[in-house]
Amino acid sequence: MAVLSSLWNWLFRIVVALVFTCYWATSGSAETIYLKNGKKIEGEIIERKEDHVTVRFEEGGQAPYWLDEIERIEDNKTRSQVSLDTDLKHDSAEEAEWRLVYVRKVETISTGAPAEKDLPADAEVLVGLGADYFYVVDGKKTSIYDFGTRRVRYVMSDQAVDDISLFALVAYRSAELQNRLMLGEAFTAANVVGERNPFRQFDLEALFGIAKKGGGDVALSEELTDGIYHYRVGGEVKVEYRLSEFAPAGDRKEMFEKYLLYETNLHPAVRRSIVARAAIPQLLVYEMHNLPALSARIRLELKGVEQDQQRYSPPSKLVQTARDADNTALAQLERMLGEVETNESKPPLTRRQFVEMTDQAIAQGQYLDAMLMATECGLQTGEYLMDHIRQLASYTNTDRRLAQFVSAMDMSSEEKTKTSLQILDGIDRTGLSRGHVVDIMRADAKAALGQENEARELFVNVLTVNPHIAGVYKDLGEVYHRFYDMRTAWKCWDTARRLYPQHPMLQQINEYEAKLLDQYPEFF
Repeated sequence: MAVLSSLWNWLFRIVVALVFTCYWATSGSAETIYLKNGKKIEGEIIERKEDHVTVRFEEGGQAPYWLDEIERIEDNKTRSQVSLDTDLKHDSAEEAEWRLVYVRKVETISTGAPAEKDLPADAEVLVGLGADYFYVVDGKKTSIYDFGTRRVRYVMSDQAVDDISLFALVAYRSAELQNRLMLGEAFTAANVVGERNPFRQFDLEALFGIAKKGGGDVALSEELTDGIYHYRVGGEVKVEYRLSEFAPAGDRKEMFEKYLLYETNLHPAVRRSIVARAAIPQLLVYEMHNLPALSARIRLELKGVEQDQQRYSPPSKLVQTARDADNTALAQLERMLGEVETNESKPPLTRRQFVEMTDQAIAQGQYLDAMLMATECGLQTGEYLMDHIRQLASYTNTDRRLAQFVSAMDMSSEEKTKTSLQILDGIDRTGLSRGHVVDIMRADAKAALGQENEARELFVNVLTVNPHIAGVYKDLGEVYHRFYDMRTAWKCWDTARRLYPQHPMLQQINEYEAKLLDQYPEFF
């Protein structure tokens, strides 16, 4: 991922945004769509995509609706409910769902507080394989991997849920693997080798399911004894498996491979060998080495297999969970993300409203406030008020505060960024209605100077004032990305794209995801 790109690089670009005109019909429609915010839409679904449906209204016009904002859909002709998680998202799946039951036994190799809570427990695990999804019911937690929408939902027994982009999971694995490989190389250079090196290449590749770029030094041998395949590294058995008679094909085979990829800790070479032999393992034993103080031997034994035409559907009433309640900034951010997602926040200002506000501020001689309004419009919507910005530039010779703000935009070097931050800190905010835009620049400067914690708090504070600024979500996501909190990073980016999908600042995120797709296609 490239380093954080300043919001202000986009200030002088004009972008034409895509606008959908919505019409509301009241009768004679094919479907009724019930949104999670309580609204009811009636119309005909004319297009179904992996992440949205397009509805045509009886009175004319059409509009898209994202699947994650839809509670349910009813067919007005049959008065039956269309399941969002089956008929809508997986309507091409005519084959039966495969359901596997594994008995898991965990043997601790090494552990220590507080790492012990991260070890899996002995349990009976249900694995469901669908057309483009799989799910795992493991104790009180159900994990639903949907490759149509490229998301995973974690549902707890109390019906709390967390929804995460698969891109976030893959980005973390990729970045953390590279970091730990470098640590392993440092240990090797210091002559800390073999079992004494806590960052051994094979163990890391197995933990993250990704092989080192360019190959490496892992010498993995395979042997078959009494129907059991053994994989050794340096003479030590790392993985064992025995195949069953059950052999899924097509989509179910692909979903089983993704189950092995996401939910076990198998080395890519071992995983590929299992998939190549087509059958589901009756017995699978492997080691997990996460941190120096967290290692275990996992044993999975197949208890049963069944096929069922009734596909899995999660509970209809789910409540988004809040992580790390002690982290005030993160808890505050997640509340805002939830409100934006469910349309509970106040409606965003439109470009027209920004224009009217800016015109009024100019007429009143409030030139800095006018510049902040014009700037906020661009950062929020991607549509910059260039005529107003050019007009305001002529006042920099007579308006000291405006001149300060404009001069602080130059953050092309570390020294200039430090100077910009000093200027921004010194701006008199008396009478400003959009002073939070100054804080966006301050946060940007702090992030560029490595003061990520302060930048993060500033960004969150800005969003409490205006929770619809796509550009702020983009840069805040990059701050979380630096902390390896990929889940929150993608939540910020997904929120920005939900608000203004055509915003030019988000192209960098789209390109990042395209790179992950190209490098790690097996995860998608």
